[in-house]
Amino acid sequence: MYQIRIIALFIFCIVLFLYQTPLLAQVDYRPGYIIKNNGDSVSGYLRYYSDKKSVDQCLFKQTLKKNGEKYTPTDLDAYGFHQNKRFETILLNSDTLGDKKVFAKRIVKGPLSLLKYNKTFLIQVEGHKGTVVLPIPVEKTVQTKQGLMIQDDRRYIDILNSYLDGTNLSANRTGYNESALTALINNFNKLKGHSPADNPVPLTKFNYEIFSGYMRSDMKMEIGNNTINFSPSVTVIGGLGLDVSSPRIFDRLSLSIQGWYVKAFYQAYSESMYIVDFVREDILMDFTYIKIPVGLRYNFSGPNNTPYLKFGFAPAFLLSSEDRTINEMEFNGTIKVDNYRDYRIKNSRGLWLGLGYTKTILGNMKIFAEIRAEKTNGFVGNAIQSVSSSVNYNFLLGCRF
Repeated sequence: MYQIRIIALFIFCIVLFLYQTPLLAQVDYRPGYIIKNNGDSVSGYLRYYSDKKSVDQCLFKQTLKKNGEKYTPTDLDAYGFHQNKRFETILLNSDTLGDKKVFAKRIVKGPLSLLKYNKTFLIQVEGHKGTVVLPIPVEKTVQTKQGLMIQDDRRYIDILNSYLDGTNLSANRTGYNESALTALINNFNKLKGHSPADNPVPLTKFNYEIFSGYMRSDMKMEIGNNTINFSPSVTVIGGLGLDVSSPRIFDRLSLSIQGWYVKAFYQAYSESMYIVDFVREDILMDFTYIKIPVGLRYNFSGPNNTPYLKFGFAPAFLLSSEDRTINEMEFNGTIKVDNYRDYRIKNSRGLWLGLGYTKTILGNMKIFAEIRAEKTNGFVGNAIQSVSSSVNYNFLLGCRF
């Protein structure tokens, strides 16, 4: 009955959370500016999108109390977030991308500039109108005298080398990615006497966590046609965590890795008849293990105060284990007691889902609270077949920095 209440409460929290998500997502407006076609600059707040959505539109409001106003590339010269990303209107003229105005993310500005539209990079020469598309490399399979071979697509390399002509630089070993292209173009601009501006937004950001919490674990075993339900294991857990995100791309999505230290104790009792004997069994299991939840974290609003969703996979590695069965067999008033170990123990793995809220309290220091549910294949069985399973419910409190 208690387990049903826990499941019902968790489902209620998920439904309530998802119902509120569209409203919560609307609050992710960050300080920024727009530059109109006549050159006027207006400060206010911009809706934060992923780069993919940011190339088609922006939502802007001068104060947080007003409704957002939608702008397209035909309405603005540029827009950007303070100390963050900037998007500029360009006119595409490409067989693959079409002929249209779009917002392109400005990556490098100088004698030779680098921009990005979706997955395609573009360059722009200072003093010249328009942009030059660097085609996304596509590998081709060609027939040669030696048989089928893969032909590298060098179109973007040849274009870059044409602009690097007369310098000691070469694009021959430059990959088609933001960090490699940024380094090459910054080096070219330095040769032209231009000092690149420091990008205030890191390509990769690390957030660290320390937390503790409460875990309730319900375990059962399937032995033949019998199901053995253990009493819930209730324990305090603790651990460390690491989130890795890319603010230059989309800072609301990150890879999450945690390490939990858990010590769980399970106990089950059963009674049965064996021929004419009355049998009572106490099954005791004690596990100490490290759990490594790995998954994705999605923030529903800005980087500071935000609800979030997490989900992923969690292997658990035993540090120590002890199982013991106390068997009492009664016949004609005589009781025989045996103690033995009768189960094969293994590592476990499972899937988990968590909902939480993070709040900034001081500088980069944040606190968070999270509820999490997990379904695992338990610790009893072997590598081929598991005869146990568990459902875990967790409540976590911690600091994030």
